[in-house]
Amino acid sequence: MTSTWRLGDLEFVAAWEAMGEDLLPQPLFYRSRTESYEDAQREQRQALADYHARADERLAAALRAIARPDLKVEVSAENFSDLDDPKGPVRLLAARLGDNGYVVTQLPGETSRHSGGFTISECGALELAGVAVRGLPLVGAGRKPEIVLPSDGVDHHPAVRARAAGFRQAPVTHVGFIDVVQGSSAFGPRGITQRRIRWRDLVGDGRYVITGNPAIAVGANTSAMVAAVNNAIAHVVSAIRDERYGSD
Repeated sequence: MTSTWRLGDLEFVAAWEAMGEDLLPQPLFYRSRTESYEDAQREQRQALADYHARADERLAAALRAIARPDLKVEVSAENFSDLDDPKGPVRLLAARLGDNGYVVTQLPGETSRHSGGFTISECGALELAGVAVRGLPLVGAGRKPEIVLPSDGVDHHPAVRARAAGFRQAPVTHVGFIDVVQGSSAFGPRGITQRRIRWRDLVGDGRYVITGNPAIAVGANTSAMVAAVNNAIAHVVSAIRDERYGSD
């Protein structure tokens, strides 16, 4: 049976920093509501005490895995139809370590610039793509045929440029990224492999996933989004295996 924990925003920050970590992992964020440094420190000490009073080994193991994963999936988005909507931002982090998976979901706060806390849930190591996509607003696939989005300076056909301009200028609701990132590399930060999936929701149309070079936007339902994330995960896992065991 899987477990889910809900931590207050400062409680999560306090537990995170108590492990020796500094900034919260991308794409999560925290904004203090306390102006006084002394008051903020006192509140954080109390939050850490609250965390220790109810934390068990499974929660502690989850936080350790999130801090030092084999692989992570970072989900972030903004609601461009209303940037002040507290429920607009999407911030989710899925991580796997060995056979275990975890997902951290940032809850909406009183404004779009505050967090209302975090939930941490256990999941299977192979479920990261699904939990990442389920964290997005529920929107159907866009209805337009695939759209080439040139950015390489090549003199594309006027019709291609016109369709790309129309897509880029169309009104949107949510626009975001899903980054699949290797947890660490023996070659340091420069050796980390990652893949980015862009997506956007067009008003009155639907969701598009944007991948490739040149970029191509394709209407994507939930299944297509999960497949795109799983493809990115497979690429990063292959890089991890090559680094650990060689490419032979």
